[in-house]
Amino acid sequence: MTINDEAPAAGGHKWLMSSRSDEVRSLIDLVGSSSLCVDRLTRVAQRALSASGVFVSLIDGHFQTIISASGLVVTDELRRTPVAEGICRHVVESVQPVMIHDACAHPLSRDLPVVREGTIAAYLGVPLTLESGVTVGALCAIEETPRIWRAADIDTLHDVAASLLSELELMAQRRTSLSSMPDNMRTHVSFAGLGLGEAMFEPAGLLVHGDLGPASMLGSGRRHVLVADVGSALNSQFCNLLSALDCQIDCVSGQASALQAMADRDYAMVFVDICDAGCCGLSSALAIRQLDSRKGEVPIVALSMDSSRHSIDACSKSGIDALLVVPITQHSLQETMDALAAR
Repeated sequence: MTINDEAPAAGGHKWLMSSRSDEVRSLIDLVGSSSLCVDRLTRVAQRALSASGVFVSLIDGHFQTIISASGLVVTDELRRTPVAEGICRHVVESVQPVMIHDACAHPLSRDLPVVREGTIAAYLGVPLTLESGVTVGALCAIEETPRIWRAADIDTLHDVAASLLSELELMAQRRTSLSSMPDNMRTHVSFAGLGLGEAMFEPAGLLVHGDLGPASMLGSGRRHVLVADVGSALNSQFCNLLSALDCQIDCVSGQASALQAMADRDYAMVFVDICDAGCCGLSSALAIRQLDSRKGEVPIVALSMDSSRHSIDACSKSGIDALLVVPITQHSLQETMDALAAR
């Protein structure tokens, strides 16, 4: 069922007293003030609907918080408003789409400040419900003039909402797995997702505990790095990123070649690939750690397809200092190298 101009929502707001508040606050903290992935999905929805604006709102027991918007300016005053002043609460309460063709005439919206002020003249929203069954907010489209919404418009929002929920769930899972990082890796992680048609995440890597200074340490001199056992599918792109950071690069394949390279030269950092079972990165890292002298203390960074508990444990056991999750960006690579060099 869809709540529309002919079907007002049922009364009562028992959902305001549910346990959703903790989940909502956790998601707001997770996304932060800006998320590339969420913002891109919001833009996708706006373009697909040709709407004046689209936004994502999360609702706890007291407030509605807009975490992303496209096509409208979200002031600090509008970003976080009392839940009673928004339409999205009806989406969350009913756990079904709310479709309002003329907000000035509809009993759910006509007395709201955003409607009286002319910000919203038509509204369409679909619920955002986590796998846990908790509905935490809504993905909404608005118009500055009345609009007759169609069933296809609801389908479009549902499709984008599904992608948005998947992204939020994965971000939450990664944060949970990384929170259990062993003390000897002493790291934290930040995420910035990409969106539809691209990889799900663009992590900033596992960084050594502590704040980075404003100046990049890459400016202190050219670094000579060793790239060991990085698969052909990743090697060229990754070496291009290193070159852009003015690194001198030696590439080797196999544990024996990695050890020989370490014997022949001093490296500022070593990168190993643990993306699949065919990569020898873990064994190479472990062998380097067993070297005598300071060569065995060189910072080692693993390249991985995920930040699962399995990957984290494998890195810890092999003496790896940091984990970069594919796809890797120049910013994430530089941030990780700077942090390890500052250790």
